[in-house]
Amino acid sequence: MPSNLKFGIWILLVWLTSGSAGLHAQSEMLTERIFAAEANMNSDPALGVAQLKLLMDEAVATDQPLAVAEARRALALQLNVLGRNTESLTLLETALEDFRRLNQPLREALTLRHIGVVHYDENRLEQATASYIDALRLFDKHGEALESAKTRANLGNVYYALEQFDQAIEVQRAAMAVFEQAGLEIGVAGTAMNLGASLLAKQRQDGPSQSDELSEAKLVLAKSLEIFEKLGNPRGELKILSNLGRVALMEGQFELSENYYQRALARAREVGDAAEVFIAELHLLDVFADSGRLEQALANAERLLAAVDSGQMSAKPDDKVTLLSIASSVHERLGHQDQALALSKQAFDLGMSQARRELSQRMDEIRAQYQAEILAAENERLRQEGEIAKLNASRQQLLLIVAVVVAVLGLVLAGVMVQTLRMRERIRKRLDHAANHDPLTGCLNRRGLRQAVEDLPYADAEILLIDLDDFKKLNDTLGHDAGDAVLAQVRPRLSPLLRESDLLCRWGGEEFLVVRRGDAQERGSGSFGERIRRCFADQPMNLGQTESAVTVSIGSAPLRPGMPFAEVLRAADQALLEAKRQGKNRHQANQSSAQPSPAQSV
Repeated sequence: MPSNLKFGIWILLVWLTSGSAGLHAQSEMLTERIFAAEANMNSDPALGVAQLKLLMDEAVATDQPLAVAEARRALALQLNVLGRNTESLTLLETALEDFRRLNQPLREALTLRHIGVVHYDENRLEQATASYIDALRLFDKHGEALESAKTRANLGNVYYALEQFDQAIEVQRAAMAVFEQAGLEIGVAGTAMNLGASLLAKQRQDGPSQSDELSEAKLVLAKSLEIFEKLGNPRGELKILSNLGRVALMEGQFELSENYYQRALARAREVGDAAEVFIAELHLLDVFADSGRLEQALANAERLLAAVDSGQMSAKPDDKVTLLSIASSVHERLGHQDQALALSKQAFDLGMSQARRELSQRMDEIRAQYQAEILAAENERLRQEGEIAKLNASRQQLLLIVAVVVAVLGLVLAGVMVQTLRMRERIRKRLDHAANHDPLTGCLNRRGLRQAVEDLPYADAEILLIDLDDFKKLNDTLGHDAGDAVLAQVRPRLSPLLRESDLLCRWGGEEFLVVRRGDAQERGSGSFGERIRRCFADQPMNLGQTESAVTVSIGSAPLRPGMPFAEVLRAADQALLEAKRQGKNRHQANQSSAQPSPAQSV
């Protein structure tokens, strides 16, 4: 689960329990003492557990069933905060039956929501969804709009974990509208944070064309940041700044992204959260790598690896795998193939080691649970030794437990195998991508273009050769790092103009090639090539501390079914040379046709 979502859930959980006093109007003195002890969840949950156990014993001794149910529910919340979710769930299920028996539908709904939180923490997402929906149905039935909104906010987090982003966005928008109407800033801030995360995930899923989702994500994240700053909540600011940095990085605004991540790093250090410090450092590595500052990215990656290996910094295994993968990618882009492969192997080995540790831990938990069940069954057998029928039932239960344990172990092993296969597939895809793409620009290389052209269906297309004007002069004047930064921005600059079916290739040096299918009218008018020319001429390139005007010359030629690709390419190249001769910063089309041929070739 992303850490910003976990933090948002914690905010909403603390708030929904502390804000449920409106449901307590009928409480008696003992119940009020239970609510007072429940408030320790925010400061000292262990103390709350001790107090609530005493209060539950008192409620049982004085025969107050409603107070007993409330004590069970409140004690379960404290145990959930302490991570003792098995005990928490048992108490909540008992309290749920109590409230149903006592005809307390609002307390029943609140308990169902708590059960959903426990299931969510244990990654039992289907059970969490069912509990939240049952709670929502009861709150809606009794007109509890605010409690319904809190439940929808929690339900949105489950949908996010299930990658059902449309549903997550829908319920989170509805919840935030209620919180805004009620003027509940902490609810607005937590829900806006999670809504922003859902919108970003949906935008990544749908592709870069969904700019509306990105715009809304920026708005809600900015709103959440404003509230957290007003409330003096540096942890909330940390999560929002990290998400805003990711948005800026997605838009290619490297300087703005670096600013957000540097602020997030400062907040992480301020609250003393070593894990968040490490995550912020990883985000900054992404900014340096994506903006073409490869030497800076490599230096920072090596510094972080040295700090982790020496124990100066702590990192979760998954975060260290990410660091190793980034370092491997940077080495690969710098042409250090041996170092890249070594780091990639180290990341793979660490991931496998972590999977084995998790499997071992899960098996230990299952064994402990199994032994506890065996002991409980044995005690029951001794207590009812004279009752043969009950003894047989106990044995049957024991056999069932054994069968369930064996089945669970099998599922865990199967899960580990699936994760291993997925990891191997991801590495295979990365290697395949590296073989077919230029590491600096992310465009297809010649090998990748050859494969893509072979797969093209026979249909009209246009070949455009794009050459950066005076690139050698830029290299000589500003340096090769600036030249690399310009090349790295070509793909982001062209992406808004390209369709899904178009191909973009770095043909060599500062020369790029576009294959655009369909739309004969557009080809005849030359409008597409002119749009490409303007997108460079109208906006200078961002080189970090400075900007540089960069123009392009473009030569194009039509590619029709049966034409040899090499001849069309020569025609486009001739047009490009003509564009250069006529003063650069222009598009020149070559409409001459080649003789049809039965096959294309690159």
